[in-house]
Amino acid sequence: MPTPLLPDPELVAVQWAKADPDISAIVEGRVSTSLPPTDRLVFPWLRVFVIPGAGPPFGAEYPVMVSLLQWDAFAAGAGDDRATPDFATASLLARTVASKVREFDGYQGQPLDRSLTFDGETALVDAFQVTQNPGRLNEPLTGWARYRLDTLLRLRPG
Repeated sequence: MPTPLLPDPELVAVQWAKADPDISAIVEGRVSTSLPPTDRLVFPWLRVFVIPGAGPPFGAEYPVMVSLLQWDAFAAGAGDDRATPDFATASLLARTVASKVREFDGYQGQPLDRSLTFDGETALVDAFQVTQNPGRLNEPLTGWARYRLDTLLRLRPG
């Protein structure tokens, strides 16, 4: 019997964030795995990607994907004011993501068995936890505000 195809953790994370009404109220759908070219970047923006090599492998007898995700919340002024950091918005966005992850996970340490379906791909979420609380990072080259948090996402095929 072939091993089931594991869900893409970045796709699941991006689509989860876009579907959440509180996160969407801040970013208006601007969630991706990389930043667009600077001339097309509109703030605030939420970037999420898998930190390579961070998740432990599991055997084929229990197909599961464990990924450590890095979330970066960026915010700055608009137009000619793009080099002015908007720390309040970047912080709010990062703290909102952390709160929504905790809310999704139940915040009680109970095992999850939540199904998420995006683009025809279903993933069962076993765990979704904040592993590093939001913290401010300096962006001296751009002047943008940036807050980072890390989460652990454990998925199984749906």
